[in-house]
Amino acid sequence: MFFGSYLGQIDRQKRILIPSDFRKALFEREEPEKETIFLKRFGEGIEIYPVWEMASIYGELQEKSIIESTARDEMIEIAKDFYGIKVDLATGRFKIPEDLFGLLQLGQKVVFQGGGRFIRVIGVLKD
Repeated sequence: MFFGSYLGQIDRQKRILIPSDFRKALFEREEPEKETIFLKRFGEGIEIYPVWEMASIYGELQEKSIIESTARDEMIEIAKDFYGIKVDLATGRFKIPEDLFGLLQLGQKVVFQGGGRFIRVIGVLKD
């Protein structure tokens, strides 16, 4: 679970360093593809979801699809919103996809906010 807030910054290569407390929670579980995270646009920022949370979301929808035929369509719609990317486990950095980069700027300070099962990354307004 993700709780607390941390400051960070986007570097010149359009990468963000995930705070160490959040990295521990993201990668503590032994999962296949554990270095993968999922990004989603959120207002003026992005949300980060670990592999295990995405598996939970899809598991709930698969159970629902047995009962409701619309659940398959929901799964397709949800999948369109997410970007699966790799995190460099040695440094804890990931590169922001071009489609999402317009939300955040080079050199911009960002706030990481724990949202329980995900992390929000929001740009800080300059003075």
